[in-house]
Amino acid sequence: MSSNSANQLLAQAVLHHQNNRLTQARPLYEQSLAIDPNNFDCLYFLGLLYAQIGEFQKAIEVLSKASQRNADHAATLSTLGFAQLELKQYLPSIDNLKRAIQLQPTLVDAHYNLGNALQDIHQHLEAVKSYDDALKLEKNNPSIFFNKANSLRYLKDFEAAIQVYDLALAIEPNFAEAYSNKAGCLVQIGSYQDAIKACKQAIAINPDFATAHWNLAFCYLLLGDFENGWKEHEWRWASSDLPIYQERRSFDKPLWLGQASLVNKTILVYAEQGLGDTVQFSRFATQVKQLGANVILEVQKQLVSLLSNVTGIDQIITKGEAMPAFDFQCPLMSLPLALKVYSRDAIAHSATPYLRSSKEALLKWEGKLGKKTKPRIGIVWSGNPEHHNDWNRSVPLHEFLRLSSSSYELVSIQKNISLADQALLMNYPEILRFENELQDFSDTAALCELLDLVITVDTSVAHIAGGLGKATWILLPKNPDWRWLLDRADTDWYPSARLYRQNALFNWASVIDQVKSNLNTKLPI
Repeated sequence: MSSNSANQLLAQAVLHHQNNRLTQARPLYEQSLAIDPNNFDCLYFLGLLYAQIGEFQKAIEVLSKASQRNADHAATLSTLGFAQLELKQYLPSIDNLKRAIQLQPTLVDAHYNLGNALQDIHQHLEAVKSYDDALKLEKNNPSIFFNKANSLRYLKDFEAAIQVYDLALAIEPNFAEAYSNKAGCLVQIGSYQDAIKACKQAIAINPDFATAHWNLAFCYLLLGDFENGWKEHEWRWASSDLPIYQERRSFDKPLWLGQASLVNKTILVYAEQGLGDTVQFSRFATQVKQLGANVILEVQKQLVSLLSNVTGIDQIITKGEAMPAFDFQCPLMSLPLALKVYSRDAIAHSATPYLRSSKEALLKWEGKLGKKTKPRIGIVWSGNPEHHNDWNRSVPLHEFLRLSSSSYELVSIQKNISLADQALLMNYPEILRFENELQDFSDTAALCELLDLVITVDTSVAHIAGGLGKATWILLPKNPDWRWLLDRADTDWYPSARLYRQNALFNWASVIDQVKSNLNTKLPI
């Protein structure tokens, strides 16, 4: 067929495309391209259409050919960069978007998508600049404000992020995601009632918005409203956008939330979140057992030995191994809802201590510690670096090391120590270290039990030491995890624990000062 036929098909396709009739436009573009494979206009428009309908790999292939035909066509490079961004091909995406901007600085989409690409690779300062460049060209786009606010949130500039979310909401009052993300920032600055209000505004717009319900749950729990908090917490299984969703399980046995009798029934209770959560909530097995049930607990491998002695657990299995038969199932962190743990008294009713070490483990660690000549204090300064809140809860080691003193012996209970921290610890040979000998949490528990005091950040060791009834000092950020509530130096979860709280974000110095001062007067001997 002739080039005239190709051009006629192209003209018809463009007309359909301009009127958003993409289904009709696509085959005409493809027929035109089959006749004239090197037609730049057809390559560009077909690539644009593929990008618009989400066929990004096809878009990349066609637009790459178009770019070879005309290397200075900014719109081609911009659309190519967008398609590459959607497939997480960040480096070529950023390169093409920057080239598009050099050729045509007024391309709003290129600036916006460049910001999104930079945000995805955690270059948030550069992302904010790209969003600002886009906003100079298009002042009333709520999505640009929203994503700029998200980068400011990642940069921990929470008050600035709140202001920018508000700019997005002024343009689009029904922007549920903006209300939800704003709520997260309000929590970070301690405006909890405002955060609840923002979550409820998001839910009013979209009643099934699981992320907003999830945020609302933690606001309620932090403020001690356990009844509403546990109910909202059940939304964690409703959306793949939530990090916990990947732990969602499918069983052919019914979920138990307290509604059915467990007398002479077997229930599977399974771990779902972090190691510390598993330790903390395993205590409720005792109350489930008291309802007449046979209790099977499925947990992470590292915890099997430690939790096997918790009262009320009839059988403990490792996550991933074959399951015995059961009649009901319940995620571990749904037990407070099922058991109606709605008050401080109800928490206190879950007996502590509920963990204990074996005689064999204690003997082993007595040998490793050697003869005691002074009080021994266990220290844990950082949690899992992959945890989303680790930036907030871990204390720089150089701050923790200010606790070093000849009056007592520091014992590291830290399992994973970064290379930088290892180098720093070389200057403190007097600190006992056992990171290579802590095989699982039964080792950690035995070590804790032999110490006079454990000082730890908010990580799994806090729950192990607290669950043992060991004197435990827990260092908390200004915006703490929900379980520690607000403005309290004690906790109903662990009566043997004392809480030390930041008075300002990122300021651990005053917390360490208070701990050091108290070590001189309140150290258990």
